[in-house]
Amino acid sequence: GGELDRAGARCAELTVPLDHSRPGGRTIKLALSRIPATDRARRIGTLVLNSGGPGESTLGRPLRTRATMKDVAARYDLVGLDPRFVGRSTPLDCGWPVGLWLRSAGQSRARFDHQVAVQRDLAKRCARRNAAVLPYVNTRDTARDIDLVRRALGERRISFLGYSYGGYLGAVYTQMFPGRTDRVVLDSPGDPNRWGPRATRGTEDEAERALRGWAVWAAERRTSEDYVPLAEIMPGALDELEAI
Repeated sequence: GGELDRAGARCAELTVPLDHSRPGGRTIKLALSRIPATDRARRIGTLVLNSGGPGESTLGRPLRTRATMKDVAARYDLVGLDPRFVGRSTPLDCGWPVGLWLRSAGQSRARFDHQVAVQRDLAKRCARRNAAVLPYVNTRDTARDIDLVRRALGERRISFLGYSYGGYLGAVYTQMFPGRTDRVVLDSPGDPNRWGPRATRGTEDEAERALRGWAVWAAERRTSEDYVPLAEIMPGALDELEAI
């Protein structure tokens, strides 16, 4: 928040329908940040950002985008939007006893079966608490939210920059709302025909090669001063993670 303030950003909440087919029903709030274009004479428009995940907060991304895009960023109003139920937007509390759902399946059948049981329990906890809300935690309703942001900002068209899942979200938005986008950059999007729980199936060999390549690169550049025990950063993490 402090960095956004120092950058001259304005932050706000936008009220949107939980169910877009019932605009007069239950509502939720979306958290937004906007850093205005500094080159007002050559301003192009509004650039909406999404960090991917799904589930990554984007409220602070205008700061990084402005730093990396430099002169180009100066011509845009940069908008960071925490998607529904993410970050500073209306939360979704599933009553989970853990803060991170993504865990290693381990190297043994027993560890794999344990993680299957853990994930099944997390899903059931969320369903028990939020059965009425979960149908609206989806990409198409997130795209509808983006279009309400466009309307609230008074823009006829918006530009969009999305990473990973954000690339997929941007593609969905352009299909649902043709003619309402200007420049669109979809960085590393997934295959829209395969998006879902098995989106990465078939990429195991490439992922393993990339991981080992990164490990070699990191090991070659490591010094004793760089080393911080994992247990100091994430207490209890070693109980959940298996050595690769």
